[in-house]
Amino acid sequence: MRVGQVNAISYDSSVYKAQVKLSIERQYDHIPDDSDAAIQTSGLLGANYIALSPGGSDSFLHAGSELQFTQSAIVLESLINKLFANFSAARTAPGTRILRRQG
Repeated sequence: MRVGQVNAISYDSSVYKAQVKLSIERQYDHIPDDSDAAIQTSGLLGANYIALSPGGSDSFLHAGSELQFTQSAIVLESLINKLFANFSAARTAPGTRILRRQG
């Protein structure tokens, strides 16, 4: 469900982190202030979006709030490359056998 949009992305060189400014629609004004944000991908080749996972706090985000808990983006292409590299290394390593399940 879409609850807002990204307004700006910048880089804070003093803390070596990206800063993302979001606007969230007023009807979603009860997002706990200990919620976390993560960059997710919609499907295998889909667009990126920011997923908010609600915390349990009784205090809520307000204009100008900062999320303290964030997760790095998972780069799907990197994961696939690592999977193939590991599979390839296992097949070519001396003395390595790949066990297959029968049946």
